[in-house]
Amino acid sequence: MSDDIGKTEFRRADERDNAQVHAFAERFRAATLEMADTIPDTRVLLSQSMTAAIVFAGIQYGGLVAMGDVPDNEDELHSMFAAVRHNFDVGIALGKAHAARAISQNGMLN
Repeated sequence: MSDDIGKTEFRRADERDNAQVHAFAERFRAATLEMADTIPDTRVLLSQSMTAAIVFAGIQYGGLVAMGDVPDNEDELHSMFAAVRHNFDVGIALGKAHAARAISQNGMLN
């Protein structure tokens, strides 16, 4: 076991890990686009991808709880939700910028 057990920090996305967070986000975006053949409606594709991403985040959190890295209590959830809210807002801004750029260049979101 690591000495870091019980020290997981649910951070707001910032410059400390910006490159890694963006690399993960880019892989998630690529995985979403891979599903476009089976879900041709872009709005349904994006909606299902968002739902899956949130479920995946919950799976990751559940793993941390099961490993004993974070306590399974309401206070810890509220701390994590505050970070999620901030990160979601960051993602919305990035998504709007990406979509505007793609639409202006290609006439569609890709």
